[in-house]
Amino acid sequence: MGSINMKLKTLNESLSDVVYHSSTYADAKQIISSNTFKLSSLFANKKYESAINTKKYFYMSTTRSKFGRFHYPPNRAGFVLFKLNGNKLNNNFAASAYNYYNGLPDTAYDEMEDRILSNKPEIVNAASYIEEIDIFIHNEVEKTNTFATIYNDIYYIIRDALDKNIPIKLFFNNKNFTNNIPNYVNDKALSYIKKKHDTYGEPPKVVQSNILKNYAPALTMIQKLINGNNNFTKKEQMEYMELKNNSEGTSEKFIENLSRDMGAFYSSDAAREITKWARLHKLKDVPQLINYLRT
Repeated sequence: MGSINMKLKTLNESLSDVVYHSSTYADAKQIISSNTFKLSSLFANKKYESAINTKKYFYMSTTRSKFGRFHYPPNRAGFVLFKLNGNKLNNNFAASAYNYYNGLPDTAYDEMEDRILSNKPEIVNAASYIEEIDIFIHNEVEKTNTFATIYNDIYYIIRDALDKNIPIKLFFNNKNFTNNIPNYVNDKALSYIKKKHDTYGEPPKVVQSNILKNYAPALTMIQKLINGNNNFTKKEQMEYMELKNNSEGTSEKFIENLSRDMGAFYSSDAAREITKWARLHKLKDVPQLINYLRT
């Protein structure tokens, strides 16, 4: 009986033959150009999720369906959907089903995902797992204030993907996407987007470190702290005082905010660095990290 249960557990925690990973344009551009999936940090507040349960420190979210709220961000830009070979991933990585909203208050959503788990922060040779890339461009994209950047990102996604022999499908509306009727594929998709790219040109580069300093000062403070750098900005100094000067323990709000920032889209590189450092020091979650740094 034990052997049967173990086999069932293994089956339940394997990816299906095909899984999907959704991404922003900017992240998809980085995935294709670097040929690497950068994983998210599974290092958060114990109240929600942590590395304690999985014994893994990094993950990548996938789903078994290309449809659903999980793939539709609430904006007018669109998204990129990677179709992945689940069998190849199963040969190299652990997996686990996960309901992101389970146990969270004030939500009516039941969003299941299949997480690829690893103790390494990256999946290299990403192209070997990618069977196809679907790019959904919202029909109101040019009403956004970042459409030039969007077209720039999409151009490089398509160009570099085709160089790696990854098929591309380009969709402009929900009906075509749902029915798998692309508006353009492969070279024709590249030709269409190149015209847009050439029209609007290269957008100004965004300095990632400036985004972090403004939106996640607790994260950048800890990143500096573990590297022996006490040259804090004013915002970082305030976070440092919150960390060190509360004799009864750091506030729940601080823990919640840091947990959020560890998983935010703009802080993945910093979060990975902190997570790797925490793993070396055998720390399992954000509360343990904070207590360690306070001593």
